[in-house]
Amino acid sequence: MAGLSLIAGGGAGVFESCAEFAELETLDFRQRRSGGLARGARGAVRLWTIAARRDQYPLLLPKGDMHLPTSPEASLARKQPRDVRRGQLIEATIRVIAARGYARTTLAEVARNAGLAHGLVNFHFKTKELLLSEMLGFLWAEYRQNWAAALAGAGSEPADQLRALIHADFDPAICTPDRQGAWAAFWAEAQCRPLYQEKCAMNDAQYIGHLEDICARLFGHADHRSVRAARVIRIALEGVWMDMITQSTPYARDEALATVLAAAAAFFPAQFDDVG
Repeated sequence: MAGLSLIAGGGAGVFESCAEFAELETLDFRQRRSGGLARGARGAVRLWTIAARRDQYPLLLPKGDMHLPTSPEASLARKQPRDVRRGQLIEATIRVIAARGYARTTLAEVARNAGLAHGLVNFHFKTKELLLSEMLGFLWAEYRQNWAAALAGAGSEPADQLRALIHADFDPAICTPDRQGAWAAFWAEAQCRPLYQEKCAMNDAQYIGHLEDICARLFGHADHRSVRAARVIRIALEGVWMDMITQSTPYARDEALATVLAAAAAFFPAQFDDVG
């Protein structure tokens, strides 16, 4: 199905269907009555022009020819399915929150970063809180999938499993400044903690449980040493992530990995050193 392009106020946005456009129109009407829609969004909806295939949307098209920009990027955007748009917005939110922090992240800034109309953010996520909740859920699912895959491929030996969990945190797919900055924003700001606990507490407990079990098997039995060793290794992982985005001269990923391996070697010198 062809998309609907919104050309308004000097910007362009893409709608997936008549239903999506109607939803934005309804949102605009309600929020204008309550005074809750930003001036730019009100102007964008008031000054709209629809560009679509005449045979599919004949009632939405004005008579005569329309001379609208048809860049490759715009053509691609019109063909993108809904889940792709949501993914674009979540990735843009990760970049924005990493750069601006939780409090200064806005839906308008996310839309600009994603290169999509502000109204599309409202359509897909409604509120900043919902968008940030979805982003946090996405980050944790990505993180969990990464370490779970590493653990599954490590075999049955506890030393190999611990090594795999440590290395997983430095996978280039998840160990990036944007993702580290987004995680740090949730860790650092008190107002984020209830949302973090809601989304991540159970998954954190699963990860910690795996670490403690691995350390217990390396010691030969579970006791306070295995719990503390798992805690130190986890704190080392989180700590080097913070160092990598907060130090004025941050060290490289390889040095961060070596630091955590050194922490593991302090407890398990027969199985670990700072190179593995």
